[in-house]
Amino acid sequence: MPRPARTTRISYRLPPALSARLREEASHQGKPPESIAREWLAERLAPSPDMRARDAARGALQAAGLLIAEPIDDALRARPAGPEPTVEMVGAALERTGGRPLSAIIIEQRGPTG
Repeated sequence: MPRPARTTRISYRLPPALSARLREEASHQGKPPESIAREWLAERLAPSPDMRARDAARGALQAAGLLIAEPIDDALRARPAGPEPTVEMVGAALERTGGRPLSAIIIEQRGPTG
């Protein structure tokens, strides 16, 4: 037989107006105020469909070996990003390619693939 999920007891002090609104809603729904508060919290804190889709995609990519989830270490996090590129910097970099598409240069630098 499965064990019941563990719960945590939380106590909050509510301003009188909010407490009255909670009791009013609980009375309207025929439920205890605690149930209404628990439902509201569960609804408000539930992951959005976008978050679930993103997590599912990330899990599929990791399972396929296409995404490696490694934490960013402190050295990388502390490294300055460098200067923000300007139009002139990008233009100069593109001139150095001799007009070749960047994708061709990347493929060339990768070398033969298997």
